[in-house]
Amino acid sequence: MGGRDPPMFCTVCGQPVDPTAQFCSSCGTKLSAPTGEAPPAPALPTRSSDLTRLSHLVMVWDKFSVAMNFQFQDPYGRPLGGTQGELAFPVKYTLFDETGQPVLMVDAQRVRGLHFEFVVHDVSGAALASLHVESSVLSRRYGLSVGGQENWALTTDAMGYHYQVEEVAGGRVLATAERRPAVRTSTTEISIADGQPLDHRIILGAMILAGYFTIRG
Repeated sequence: MGGRDPPMFCTVCGQPVDPTAQFCSSCGTKLSAPTGEAPPAPALPTRSSDLTRLSHLVMVWDKFSVAMNFQFQDPYGRPLGGTQGELAFPVKYTLFDETGQPVLMVDAQRVRGLHFEFVVHDVSGAALASLHVESSVLSRRYGLSVGGQENWALTTDAMGYHYQVEEVAGGRVLATAERRPAVRTSTTEISIADGQPLDHRIILGAMILAGYFTIRG
């Protein structure tokens, strides 16, 4: 014998309701999905195509590619865009989102001799920040200047596995990254702190530059 569906009652007024009804006939409260109706599928995590707003993303370098380019993904592996760069030194990169629209540019400007300053530009060509490299045996430091003031720095360990963007005064950490090399790829997971004062494009540009020097080093 087939069993009968258990009676349903309104959760507000307690009166019995028709299992197929959408609203209680006594008090008008909206009821849950009728018996037999499949519940809605869980929503996928929100996908954002805006690289300048994401706080968690992944930068991937394919070791077997001819160019030293980087692909960006969200934490679920969905593509967000990538760089197009030039093999020649000094470095020059443009970061595009997955629709092909440019997000930022990183290039080098000669200061004197073989000393260069690296600049992050917006899509109009206006400078957002400049960086210079300070190397040591145990770490590499990138002085990061915005508006002519070097108040921030990006530092890495000697092997280029751990990255940190921080304020020079006070040591407030604005972003961190961890690089995990594998046989074919090198994957860097980037986490940007909420409420930090730097434009995300500056942090992404700094990470592209640091990734470039890690590869060359």
